Amino acid sequence: MHTKRISALLLAVLMLLSMTACTSEEQLASKAIDISLEGPTATSEGDGVHIDGGQITISSHGIYRISGTLAEGQILVDCADAGEVWLLLDGANITCSTGACIYVKQADLTHISLEKDTVNTLTDGVGYIFDPGDDEPDGTLFARDDLVLQGEGSLVIDANFKNAIAAKDDLTISGGTYDIVSVGHGIKGKDSLTITGGKVYVIAEGDGLKSTNAEGGSKGVINISGGVVDVFAGDEGMQAISDITISGGVVHVDSQNNGLRSGTALNLTGGELNINAEDTPIDAPAENRTGGILTIGGIAQ
Repeated sequence: MHTKRISALLLAVLMLLSMTACTSEEQLASKAIDISLEGPTATSEGDGVHIDGGQITISSHGIYRISGTLAEGQILVDCADAGEVWLLLDGANITCSTGACIYVKQADLTHISLEKDTVNTLTDGVGYIFDPGDDEPDGTLFARDDLVLQGEGSLVIDANFKNAIAAKDDLTISGGTYDIVSVGHGIKGKDSLTITGGKVYVIAEGDGLKSTNAEGGSKGVINISGGVVDVFAGDEGMQAISDITISGGVVHVDSQNNGLRSGTALNLTGGELNINAEDTPIDAPAENRTGGILTIGGIAQ
């Protein structure tokens, strides 16, 4: 009898957790403020949204669903209040010839979620116009703070100025499909770049994946624990000031310079890593391999 009660209790808990997860996803969508992109401008009834022609400014934390086509303009997130910002890209196509298509200037944490079965596109121009004394944003999708990319849709980025995706703090990709072509670097997380899931395809004339903070410790690192990552780079395939750690996922790197370049160590503990490089496949002071599959130039190591 006691065992039956425990089993019933466990079943009830599992059902509650399942309902909670579904409710959370539904609540996220139901609470979203709609921003409809309509050619040269946009419309929205949200109090935290200000629209001036093609300049759409989000000034309050919250959840925003963005859909439609913005022929010439920018989504600017500039939140002085505390809290997280969620941008749900639901078939959003943004072109900005003079700056970042999405610019997170200020926010505690920004989530960009690619809605299921949608294709979203960002296209910038060859030259940005900056405020006096400033040289940012320098990416088609740019965040000054922490940025998380997720979802079940797709994001296509045509980066014609510098970086395709760049964040000055921690950048995490946990889901979604990304098709990136960049005249500069592909994906750059200054403090860290973490990929836990999704499909990431990068063609970059510069570095494919990059992390640049030289403070040491957990800064300037690249961590890949899941997903599929394909990189074709004109310079370094991956470059990190500190460690590059691959513990899962499938990673393919084709580079015209070094395949992977780390300032401290390459740690391969799981997953699959395939490298083709015209210069050194792995350029790192230390290589720590405790698992995973490593192939260089088609030859298993």
